[in-house]
Amino acid sequence: MGPSKTQVDKAGRRLAWLGNHGNMRLAEAEQIVHDFRASHRQALRLARRGLESSISALGHEAEITNRTKRTSSIVDKLTRLPTMRLSSMGDIGGCRAVLPSLPVVYEVAQRLRRNAIRRNGKPPRIIDYVTDPRPTGYRAVHLITPYQGLNIEVQLRTPRQHWWAQWMEDMGLKSEEYRSGEIAPEVADLYRWVSEWGYEEDAGIRPSGSQLKRLAALRDKLGQAIEATESTDGQVTFVFEGRTFIISG
Repeated sequence: MGPSKTQVDKAGRRLAWLGNHGNMRLAEAEQIVHDFRASHRQALRLARRGLESSISALGHEAEITNRTKRTSSIVDKLTRLPTMRLSSMGDIGGCRAVLPSLPVVYEVAQRLRRNAIRRNGKPPRIIDYVTDPRPTGYRAVHLITPYQGLNIEVQLRTPRQHWWAQWMEDMGLKSEEYRSGEIAPEVADLYRWVSEWGYEEDAGIRPSGSQLKRLAALRDKLGQAIEATESTDGQVTFVFEGRTFIISG
């Protein structure tokens, strides 16, 4: 039998505080958090199986991965959000599906919603970061729902959204750096612009003249960091930090 919710919450608070102060009881808290993480494995397997089944039943294919949140990431989140209870953290176990298009993302999300209602008697928590992106520009659809009493987060992304998130991860950029102003405003603006461009491409929207003017302004601010050219067919190609972007006109 695993630790109780009360034990888990106490261990989470202790770990978040003692990580900065040191204490002989740190090892005890770490063990409880480790056991709580481990308890998500079966729930995570069930969530992945349900995700795979839903995508297959709709006639689609996807790149699917799953992971358990690292202890260091758990502690970091508890430190940033001191009122959060570890037992209610929704993303300790997570699955991700990269789906072929934005309509498919919403189609799969609706099927998962119906399945959650049948399984739990209530809908999942759905966070639509596609239409309401994070300040960084991050976009995806997240669903948080319990399996065997443990919350599991399912992330649904298009290939462009996944590529953008991987780009951010490759660069080692985090939301906290945006909030604290550690990232140069012009660079942060460019990442958000790329996110908007990807969203419009996913939605089949042609880039507007104001969008292209914004890119030109960012290019001026960042100097030689951006190399851009415009072809006769209206496409704009630009390179930033080793990444090549082709914007359809």
